[in-house]
Amino acid sequence: MRRVLIMDDDAVVTVVLERLLQRAGFETVSVENGVDALNFYKDAFISNPFSLVFIDLTVPGGLGGEETLRELKRFDPNAKTVVFSGYSNDPIITDFPLHGFDGVLKKPFTNSELVNVLRSVLGDE
Repeated sequence: MRRVLIMDDDAVVTVVLERLLQRAGFETVSVENGVDALNFYKDAFISNPFSLVFIDLTVPGGLGGEETLRELKRFDPNAKTVVFSGYSNDPIITDFPLHGFDGVLKKPFTNSELVNVLRSVLGDE
């Protein structure tokens, strides 16, 4: 089973995303900040790696999306990542590939938008 790591400080968004991903056949792990995301990703890397990481762009008082991505890519340059945020005008959201992300999901999102991002980023994986 493919695994997805979700980093978001909003419990409501996390629960919705987890349910949609689980219905699509993914195992999910959710964390509230970048430090926890990096620790979970590194711990699982050899034995049970994540296929994809959803990274919330803004996390108050913690390691945010851009910093988390930078550290994640230092550890695993091949990590597949999707940035997601409610701030749709942010330059990282509007030009996500330039900032190193593989996909983008704008909050609020629909199930079909999620499916399109999964197909785009994971392909036939």
